Amino acid sequence: MTGIQRNKKLARKFLYIALFLYLLFTKQVFADGVAILCYHRIVESPKSTFDISLKQFEEQINYLISNKFKFLSLNDVVKVLKEDIPPNSVSITIDDGDISVYTVVLPILKKHNIPATIFVYTDYIANGGRTLKWEQLKEIYNSGIEIGSHTKSHPKLTKIKETQLKIELANSKKILEKKLGIQIKYLAYPYGLYNETVEKTAIQCGYNVMFTIDFGINNKGQNIYRLKRKLVLRDMSLPQFKNLLH
Repeated sequence: MTGIQRNKKLARKFLYIALFLYLLFTKQVFADGVAILCYHRIVESPKSTFDISLKQFEEQINYLISNKFKFLSLNDVVKVLKEDIPPNSVSITIDDGDISVYTVVLPILKKHNIPATIFVYTDYIANGGRTLKWEQLKEIYNSGIEIGSHTKSHPKLTKIKETQLKIELANSKKILEKKLGIQIKYLAYPYGLYNETVEKTAIQCGYNVMFTIDFGINNKGQNIYRLKRKLVLRDMSLPQFKNLLH
């Protein structure tokens, strides 16, 4: 064997070792992270990109249950990000305040004792059509589901003036706390849009934890003002949904 051949063989050996360590490491990272899923509407006939069918939702929940995923409330998520994260951790969030949260999602969550969080924008609540009523939102909370703010009118927070930004963040929190008699600690940025000004203002308004739709898994030490969420969309197959969890 020539020196060149020996060098090539040695290089291949190191490449295989490096690949093995990479796969081992990334698997560990995935196992130790929390996937926060972001839903919007669960309907019979999905039309919007952000709609999914009841059949899809049930398939996804059944997959998580049968594969022994650990469902975490957002209170749990914040806690484990400072400690040790259980393998296969997942958290469910639902944005806006569509009536399907009450009519479709809540019975499924209660049946399986699954925690979740609803982020609502207050101008939408009790506004007719497919919107939740305040009484329904209270019942959802009393069933063990967490409630968070999605602002007052769902604007692009990075595009509005600072005075309006404060109104959107502060008034939504005040309205929810007054109507529901609870403390509102969590904020989901509409459209996932944020910057340093938005983040700073949210903290000043009294929010403890904020959520984006930045794609990714939340690992130990993740910035709690920029927690990542993964959108669940209409045309997503079950194999694609599985990939969201890693």
